[in-house]
Amino acid sequence: MNILLLLEDKNGSANSKIGLNLADELGKNVHIGLIYVANRGLIINNESYKKIVKLGYYDETLIRYREEIDWYNTSFFYRIFKIFINPDFLYRFLKYKIYYLCKKNNLSKEIASYVNKNKIDAIIGIVNPYFIAEVLSKTKTTAKKYIVQLDPFSTNPEVDERKRDKYIHIEQKVHSGLDGIFTTKLIINDFNKYNILKRETKYVSIEFPVIGKRNKHDLNIESVLNKDDDNIYFVHAGMFYQDIRNPKILVELFSKLPSNYKLVVAGSNSQMIFDYCDNKNEQIIDLGCLSQEKSEKLKEEADFLISFNNRANNMVPSKLFECIDSGKPFLSISQIDDCPAKKYLYNYSNACIIDSNNMRDEANKIINFVSERKDIRIAENEICELFKECTANYVSTLIKKIIIEDLQL
Repeated sequence: MNILLLLEDKNGSANSKIGLNLADELGKNVHIGLIYVANRGLIINNESYKKIVKLGYYDETLIRYREEIDWYNTSFFYRIFKIFINPDFLYRFLKYKIYYLCKKNNLSKEIASYVNKNKIDAIIGIVNPYFIAEVLSKTKTTAKKYIVQLDPFSTNPEVDERKRDKYIHIEQKVHSGLDGIFTTKLIINDFNKYNILKRETKYVSIEFPVIGKRNKHDLNIESVLNKDDDNIYFVHAGMFYQDIRNPKILVELFSKLPSNYKLVVAGSNSQMIFDYCDNKNEQIIDLGCLSQEKSEKLKEEADFLISFNNRANNMVPSKLFECIDSGKPFLSISQIDDCPAKKYLYNYSNACIIDSNNMRDEANKIINFVSERKDIRIAENEICELFKECTANYVSTLIKKIIIEDLQL
C-alpha cells in the first residue's frame, strides 16, 4: 500500500512535526509530499521514506503579494473606503487573489499527476495550514483522500465572527471531497454542532501523535541556556497569541514567584511578552526565534517546562504532549475552567495544573511543586504506557486500519 503524506515544508511547525511522526510509523511505502514554503525547509532523513518530493505552492512572489495587502483581514466597508481613497489597493488585492488561485489549481493537478504516476493508494493531508485540505478535496484522483486535523478551522476562537459562516461553508465543501477525517473528539463535536458533518465522509477520533519521540533529535550541540546554579529555569518555547495565548498571564504569575525563578521564552514572537513588563525585567529571558535543534536543546536544559494552554475549550496545544513526552516536570497553565488539557493530567504526577484565577495561591502551589519534583524525570517507556493513545505508533496503526478497510485490501 503506497501512501502520499502531504505536509507543509516548514521547519518548527507543530503540524509538520506530527506529520513526520506519523510517517515514521506508517511504513517504508510512504511518499512525503512537501508543500513548499520559501526558505523554511524541514530537516528530513531521506533514507526513512520511499520518496520525498517538493510540490510548488507558496513561493517568494505569493508571500510578497500578500504582504502588500495590509487590509487583507479588515472588514468589507473598510476595504471599500481604502479602494475609494487609493484604487491601487484593489489592484494589489486582485493580483494576490489571481496568483493564489492559479497556484492552488496547479498544486491540485500536480498532486493528481504524482498519484497516478507513482500508483498511490491513499493520500493523507496534514492540516494546518487548511489550504492543504482545500486542495486535496478538489484533487481528481482514484486514490482515497484523508486529512489529519488537530486544530479547529471554522470554529477556531481566532476566526472573526463576521467570517465564521464563510469558513463553515468552506469546511462543508472540503468534507464533501474527502473519504475520511482523522481528528479530535472536540473538533468532531464542533462539526456536529455547526452541521458540518457529511454522511459520505468517515470521521475517526484520534489523539495527538506526539508521545514516544523523545530521543528523535540530535542534542550534541552547544548549550543554549547559560544556567546559574542559584536559579530555576522554566521554559516556554512556542508562539504567543493576543486572544488565546496572551503572555500577560505568565508575567503576572512570575511576578508572584521568587526572583530566582526565571521565565525563559523562545519563539518567533516571544518579544511580545515585553508588551506587559519592562524589557529590563531580570526574571524574564527572551531568546527569540531558535532553530528546531536549538529549541530542543533548550527544552532539554530546562529545569521545568511550560505548557501554556489556549483560552478555548475546543482545542488542546500540541505543546502539552511535547511536555509530557519529555518526562520532565512542567506547569500546565489553564486560562478557563473547562480547559480540555486538564483531563490528561489528573493522574500524572510530573505536571502541576495552574489556574489563572488566583495568582498568589497558584504561586505557592508552584513553589511546593518545585521542591517536590525538581530533577525528577519519568522514563520514556512509562510515559508511552500511560499515554498509549497519544503515541505515533498507536495513531498510525489506527489510520492504516481505516485505509485498509476502505481499500478493501
